Amino acid sequence: MKFVELLTKMMEARDVVHIAHLRTTSYSAHKALGSLYGELLVHFDSLSELYQGQFGLVDFKDFSVKVVKPDDIVEYLEDFCGDVIDTKKQYTSDMAEMGHLVNELEAVTTTIYSSLYKLKFLK
Repeated sequence: MKFVELLTKMMEARDVVHIAHLRTTSYSAHKALGSLYGELLVHFDSLSELYQGQFGLVDFKDFSVKVVKPDDIVEYLEDFCGDVIDTKKQYTSDMAEMGHLVNELEAVTTTIYSSLYKLKFLK
């Protein structure tokens, strides 16, 4: 996945998580998804600014928002985390030039895994 595609996917994930946050009937999932929504927004903003500062403005394409059932949000987040990891791998060979992007992608991965822990085991 190209970096700009990942940024677009992050916009989708942010909205998917927000919708799931509003639709869940589980208090613990509601709280975990609410935190994740806010953190994804911060990570998206940081990654977008870092990337654009280095490579120029991004022409964000239209994106669609999936509606994921609250029961399916864990699978969605696991898939999204895989996309983040795959994208990160493309940049790890040039840490001198891309280390700042890799570090922020690591932070995104950490945030997702922390949220997955909460969603899977704190019910």
